[in-house]
Amino acid sequence: NAEVHGEVRDDCTKNSMKVVVLGSGVFGLSAAHELARRGYHVTLIEQGPVPNPSASSVDLNRIIRADYGQDAFYFDLADKAMQKWEIVNRKWPSEVFHPVGLLVTSLTATLEEGSFIAESMKLIEKNNKRSVLCDSTFLKANFPAWDHNVYPLGYVNPAAGYAESGRAIQYLAKDCLSMGVTIRDQTRLVRICYNPDGSLVTGVEIQSGEVVPCDRLIVAGGSWTPTIVPDLQDCMWAAGQPVIYLRPKPEKAHLFEANKFPVFCADIAKTGYYGFPLKDGLVKIGNHGVGRRVHPDDDRSLTADELQRFKEFIETSLPDLADAEIVKSGLCFYCDTWDGNFYIDYHPRCFNLMVASGGSGHGFKFLPVIGSIIADVMERRPNPYAHRFQWRSKGTAVKSTAERCMSVVAYTKPILPRSKL
Repeated sequence: NAEVHGEVRDDCTKNSMKVVVLGSGVFGLSAAHELARRGYHVTLIEQGPVPNPSASSVDLNRIIRADYGQDAFYFDLADKAMQKWEIVNRKWPSEVFHPVGLLVTSLTATLEEGSFIAESMKLIEKNNKRSVLCDSTFLKANFPAWDHNVYPLGYVNPAAGYAESGRAIQYLAKDCLSMGVTIRDQTRLVRICYNPDGSLVTGVEIQSGEVVPCDRLIVAGGSWTPTIVPDLQDCMWAAGQPVIYLRPKPEKAHLFEANKFPVFCADIAKTGYYGFPLKDGLVKIGNHGVGRRVHPDDDRSLTADELQRFKEFIETSLPDLADAEIVKSGLCFYCDTWDGNFYIDYHPRCFNLMVASGGSGHGFKFLPVIGSIIADVMERRPNPYAHRFQWRSKGTAVKSTAERCMSVVAYTKPILPRSKL
């Protein structure tokens, strides 16, 4: 039931406004950093350590690419992010973004009209970027680990690559601390506290019994978000996506160095398989698909069937990895949404409760730009990208940018009181 724990102020200045962020993944830390830069008092609460190895943001690496088929919106946003990754590289103690290129392969010998590969190349060329079309001869000569007979066609995007995601989160957390963000790790949320009619959040109760007051609450809990905000359970959910890490035989390891084995998507719209060059002695391969519905606290082990499918893919596509040792395997827990778009918006019936989540397996690459979108939405400022991430019911089309901007300007007070979330 809703309870009163102090009063929420909407007339306070930035210097006095208290913002609580739940979650230390890419959405939570990026939001905390940008809001602290804008002058807010920010407290970030994380149930585990920071970085949290259970978060989808924290891993060996993540793909950084603007290849999005015919989706010009994500192409544009990802392109801006990639430019800023270069700035991040110069700012942090070591480079985390490695533009080693992206190889996108096709199982068919011709470019199929409307396919992910064909449409990605069109959008790359339309925006005056460079891609290199490759046939089986090119594949054999330049990327010898691949079975060129299986993949007769593809292209290379030389500007793409990967980021060391775990290290990036570590550096971003340190930046947050230097900006004055209070990070409370190993702190489990008990509940969100509301005013009597549920239209305002007044704070969050943590495991010690303390209530941390806030004027704004941003739920950036990744796969835990639907359990924190149950209203979203029809729209987003935790999905387990399988990942394995292999150690090639020493005599074959050179085949998987980045100059011969860039980041790859193996006709991903059909197979779901993607992967990375050798890093710390390991080749990581994952499958981006429907996954399996899970609870974020579930066991993350792979089934025998999931492992077998990996082995079949490797034997047919990357035969020199067939005898590699599987060092580690498990499920990466996405926070999937029904339409693959993020949710960055206020709750429609709770004036100061905001969600920033639903990465759907492609959110990490936006680390350098997502914080400003979240901060603009929190401040109810128009943002050219925010309309795609608005709060929406399952099956509801997003508003246009103009419609979104008008609604942001117009909505300044809670108008739909409620009893509880």
